Amino acid sequence: MNRLCRSFLPALACLLCCAPPAVAGWTSLGSFPPPAREGQSLVFRSEQGVTAVSVLSPEVVRVRFSPTRAFGRDHSYAVVTRELGDPGASFESDERRSVIRTGALAVTLSHAPFRVNISTAGGESLDEDDAELGTA
Repeated sequence: MNRLCRSFLPALACLLCCAPPAVAGWTSLGSFPPPAREGQSLVFRSEQGVTAVSVLSPEVVRVRFSPTRAFGRDHSYAVVTRELGDPGASFESDERRSVIRTGALAVTLSHAPFRVNISTAGGESLDEDDAELGTA
């Protein structure tokens, strides 16, 4: 090993061992009141900010959060076009939760604390928030 590399190894080891855990920066969104329906979206507003869950197609759901009262510039790199046709979504909400259904997906949104659960239309879980850490 060359001399330069040997001099950096102790510093690198110290950085790795002393680094704070990744969870230290995790902040839950907490709870939201029931959402407002805005087109193909459910929009949640609270003191933490604004969250929108939008249906773009039967297979594509977009979740956005802003720590402000409104969304700024829309600059997602995940979706190339917004013209994906009618998603054929249905929306249900009560005080505890909201459910968005398409021909392919069921998105269950718990309000307090806020949690997102995405499953197939048949009920097979595809992704869900951690029960302890929640949405961050």
